[in-house]
Amino acid sequence: FDLSAAEKAVSPKGEKALEAIKTAKKRVWSLLELIEDLVWLSRLEVQDVPFKKEWIDVYEALLKRIQAMEVQAKEKGIEFKLHGDPQIRLRADLEAFDRVADNLLSNAVKYSLDGGSQVTVEFKVEGDWLVLSVQYEGIGIPPKQQKKNFDEFFRASNAKTMEKFGSGLGLSIVKRVMDWHGGKVELASEQK
Repeated sequence: FDLSAAEKAVSPKGEKALEAIKTAKKRVWSLLELIEDLVWLSRLEVQDVPFKKEWIDVYEALLKRIQAMEVQAKEKGIEFKLHGDPQIRLRADLEAFDRVADNLLSNAVKYSLDGGSQVTVEFKVEGDWLVLSVQYEGIGIPPKQQKKNFDEFFRASNAKTMEKFGSGLGLSIVKRVMDWHGGKVELASEQK
């Protein structure tokens, strides 16, 4: 969905119209994201996701996801750091891996503090497990709400007060994908 032609057609004096178009554009993208999340969640619910395991170069896969987020990150003054052995490979579904990485990275960018923040993405092998961590300094999650963080449609109270769109589905999708792959997901947060 592209509103750029409408944006270009607005005269410089039509700043209100331009703002309305930009707002509409954000809402359309938010709705498309919500629809995509709902489709993924419903497919996971009925186990209709045709996961196919293949060997994934973890460093390259994460680097691609980070590069896809860099424009948003730079707008907030956020820098990504990626650490891990480039030789590590994982047998998993690439689309599902990308979905998990996108959700974790998107949350990191969305909820990081503006200006000079850093999102550190690290991965390593521990025994039979690939451990992936995404760390950032953000708004935090109230301690009493942390257990609900992977529930469908849940958004922490402090996240709701920010003018950021979120469906509350991203982390529930992450959890279900991890469950399907025999993995787990954990949260560590301190509220600011």
